Amino acid sequence: MVRVRWGGGSTDDALYNAPVSPSSRIFLRPELELSIDCFVSFEQQIDVAAVKEALTSLANRCSRLRSVVKEDRGILRWKELPKLDIDSLIITVPDEDKKQGRRGDQDDDNAYINRYLETLPSMAPLTRNLPLWEVHVLPRQRRSLVLRFHHSLGDCVSLLALLLSSCDALSEDIPIFSDRGNKEQRSFAVRVVKRAASAWRSCKKAGDTLAFALEQNRLVARRNEDLRFVTQTSGLEDRRRKLASLVLRLDDMRVVKNKLNAKINDVLVGAVSYGLSKYLESKPSYAASGDAKITGKIVVNVRGEGPEDILRSIRQGKKIEWGNKIGYFTLPIVVEKNVNDPLDYVRKAKDLIDKRKTSSEDQYSHGANELVTKTFGMEALASYYYKIRHNTSLIISNMIGPSSPVELARNRITKIGVTLSGLPAPIDVHMFSYDGKAFIQFLVAEEIIPDPELLSQCVKEGLANMVARVMESKVIDI
Repeated sequence: MVRVRWGGGSTDDALYNAPVSPSSRIFLRPELELSIDCFVSFEQQIDVAAVKEALTSLANRCSRLRSVVKEDRGILRWKELPKLDIDSLIITVPDEDKKQGRRGDQDDDNAYINRYLETLPSMAPLTRNLPLWEVHVLPRQRRSLVLRFHHSLGDCVSLLALLLSSCDALSEDIPIFSDRGNKEQRSFAVRVVKRAASAWRSCKKAGDTLAFALEQNRLVARRNEDLRFVTQTSGLEDRRRKLASLVLRLDDMRVVKNKLNAKINDVLVGAVSYGLSKYLESKPSYAASGDAKITGKIVVNVRGEGPEDILRSIRQGKKIEWGNKIGYFTLPIVVEKNVNDPLDYVRKAKDLIDKRKTSSEDQYSHGANELVTKTFGMEALASYYYKIRHNTSLIISNMIGPSSPVELARNRITKIGVTLSGLPAPIDVHMFSYDGKAFIQFLVAEEIIPDPELLSQCVKEGLANMVARVMESKVIDI
């Protein structure tokens, strides 16, 4: 059998051996270490033997999942193990409820999973003697497991596609991802006009990219003065984190999206801005103050292809480009109070993101890793990246998941959520869409946001008010 070797290699005889890229090496530094924590809940109790079989198949699709990081003549390299011991990567979580004589259903499953995810940063880091990933099987009555990937392995998009390559649709007639349709066919005259407009946009993009690059450098140089209640962010990645979950209907988000000719990302940023505004208003010490300024970043995929494209390539046996292919847009968000129309939050988010899209800021932020490393070395890149992260108060990501239900190890998946351990930003918001729902995780620094459940409910209220506003306008139009 010829294995699909993501990131290099071509035969099944030679073991995988490849240098670690700068974008992956940055996550191997102790002060910048990140792990991607993904929980998966199932319809039935987990068959551990079936999960092991699925994980072995997963590892066989990616040489990096069978490799450890070793230094060779001063260069960090991925080196494949001759044999993978899958049992060494599976952690069975003891049933504390049973030990203490409590009923397994006493706590809500979501609350239990969130409490467990909160403990991951304090656990022992992923060891370098083993492949940099592991699976935590939660107690049987929870019907859930947690996959923990070191961020040096790859970005969320590629890891998601890899996970889905071991999943099956419940029906052969229903694709895992919805069809986005074919590209529009244009006449010759329209194509000429489009190319002329494209040339103008290219010139404008160059100017905007330069402006945002300078803004990025200012972000590195200054202290974080966002949010009056953020007194300091240095070391927040090591402080206690709290986690809250929120499930929204994608159809509700699409109602707002279609009304404003926006994107789901615009709606997500708008709803989070609304939620932060209402959250601050509920706090007496902040209610009397003026508008709050937040430096946010929205993480974007710069691969040029989504998880559905990567999944298709995997199943067709094509070579896949591995690694971290992510960039970001900087969002100087102003959390305003006393906004009468909740849709204004989405309008302002859309305007802000659209301006960012006219530049190549996402490509610049990704390419800066390679440029800084080659010019100044890894120490300079680490310092540069560390300052950017510590001068950011809000991080938002949105990943597109399957549009229809799938199963793993012959067990239907009911929900999937993603968080990141190790980020110093006071507020991290990560959304994953699956089977018509948006699963949103709010991971916050406890000393900054002590009650993330309130923040999540404020965001939920914001989307509900936006949908009500759209419905109200439709009645008026009639």
